[in-house]
Amino acid sequence: KNFSIRAIDEVIRKFILTLWNTYSFFVIYANIDNFNPYDYDLEVGDRFEIDRWIISELNLTLKKVNELMDDFNVTESGRLIQNFVEVLSNWYVRRSRRRFWKSEEDKDKISAYSTLYECLVTISRMCAPFIPFLSEEIYKNLTGSLGRGEESVHLERYPAADESLIDEELSFKMDTARKIVGLGRAVRSKVNIKIRQPVEKVLIYFDGDTGKKESINHFKDIITSELNVKELEFARGLDELVSYDIKPNLSVLGKKYGSLVPKIRDALLSESSVRIALKVKNDKNVSLVVEGKKIELLPEEVLVDIKNKEGFGVESDGEFTVGLPTAISGELLEEGFCRELVHQIQNLRKEAGFEIENTIDTAIESAVKEDVLNKFKNYIMKETLSKSLSSEFKEDMFVKEVKVNDEKIKIGIKVVGSIV
Repeated sequence: KNFSIRAIDEVIRKFILTLWNTYSFFVIYANIDNFNPYDYDLEVGDRFEIDRWIISELNLTLKKVNELMDDFNVTESGRLIQNFVEVLSNWYVRRSRRRFWKSEEDKDKISAYSTLYECLVTISRMCAPFIPFLSEEIYKNLTGSLGRGEESVHLERYPAADESLIDEELSFKMDTARKIVGLGRAVRSKVNIKIRQPVEKVLIYFDGDTGKKESINHFKDIITSELNVKELEFARGLDELVSYDIKPNLSVLGKKYGSLVPKIRDALLSESSVRIALKVKNDKNVSLVVEGKKIELLPEEVLVDIKNKEGFGVESDGEFTVGLPTAISGELLEEGFCRELVHQIQNLRKEAGFEIENTIDTAIESAVKEDVLNKFKNYIMKETLSKSLSSEFKEDMFVKEVKVNDEKIKIGIKVVGSIV
């Protein structure tokens, strides 16, 4: 393939920057907590499920990368490493952020730190032939600063998979959950509902496979959290999410059946639209009785137009169909407003140059949302590390007017302490 600046930019954005940001995240919080992974001996089997899952994915990746490297297939090897880094950053770390944020040093936090440390050191070794300088920087800082490891990552043996840590069943369950979340997020994007806006429920339809249902139930809390929905329900049939408009393909049937076409259309309309649609989808003939005679229509002789059920946004990948209701109650709108407000305060903290560990006093001025702010006061304070939340603005506060869901809100923040 010819050299491409665009391809280089994509690798930098999707792989190198993602890896560096994940590494930086670990370093920032490890320094805040003075974490040393060698102070703990927490076996992988004793860690939390999400940690065991990412370690399993790491070893699955190692196994495949080694097989490909043995065949001198560096292109596919590199893609697998990039895919793992994306999953580590955009699923594992994002799902685990609160475990690093909390002040108490419990098993949950140690498990998260140990797991991310092991993943990053292994990635630095795995990436050494591909990105030698960046791998060296990450490896030396993670190991050399603690007096561990080789003098250089390039003196390390290439990492091999520990197949005893691969859990195919757990991988299948998490993969199923991630598919549902991906479709749900696609629905939100299509119907223009922000992820911070809670929705009543998610409705899921699939072929009834028990393994898939067990997987969805197993990770129900993760799915509802990721999609910001209150409930998860299984649709009994696809017709709960979509409707089918069935029509005869006139350009084909006209020549074949002539004046009988209107009666064929009437016969099609009298049948179950779901049954007809499934027949066509599975490339099977559609049997009809017209004027006492049995007629077999070929799949290409029937047109099926799929429409979302009114009040639902729907997406499907052929395996799963996921729907979200588009109507949002007043109570959920209030919660969505406060989630968006928290997001704006967090952005303000960054703009003001506050440190991650800083606690703050917060002042908010809103003409019409005072009752909502009081209702969600504890939530707002917890999420923004606020020691106080009032309408009283102090002289030395960092103050800015922002828009929250098209409403102007005045916010003031001031550092008052630290969680460490």
